[in-house]
Amino acid sequence: VFPDTANIAASVNFGFPWFTGTGTPPANEFDFFSTLLHEVAHGLGFLSNFSPSGASGLSAGLYTVWDSLLVNGAGQAIITGGANPQFVGSMDDLVSNALFFNGAAAVAAFGSRPPVFAPNPYVDGSSIGHYDGPNIAQPIIMAASGGPGPEPRVFADFELATLQDIG
Repeated sequence: VFPDTANIAASVNFGFPWFTGTGTPPANEFDFFSTLLHEVAHGLGFLSNFSPSGASGLSAGLYTVWDSLLVNGAGQAIITGGANPQFVGSMDDLVSNALFFNGAAAVAAFGSRPPVFAPNPYVDGSSIGHYDGPNIAQPIIMAASGGPGPEPRVFADFELATLQDIG
């Protein structure tokens, strides 16, 4: 859309204990490669503009494709589609621990709607824009948090399907 601007920008703190090798990271270092994959996926649209404070996309109507495919625990979309999408869920949906991604490819690959990280209280920078890693029985790149030591370096099938759903 804007040929003179970056579509994905990243800043890296190389003072952080990154593991930049090709083997298994030691327990006290963070895997740079898996972190980079995670952040690139955000740049490709694996992100939300929702905030329960209404301070971001919620109040401005700036929803992402990811947002448009979220459903609550009852399977109801939390925003309407069409030319003028509107938030039709409740603020409680955003901190319900019962928010799910409803993209057709991701649902088929996961076997059901994959759970989205939507804890109460809301965690700025993590909530809604990630999958709920602790409630998914396989290692995933798009979990809300990672730690030092080994992390997945390959997207799970449903994560790749999510990228397909969001275009």
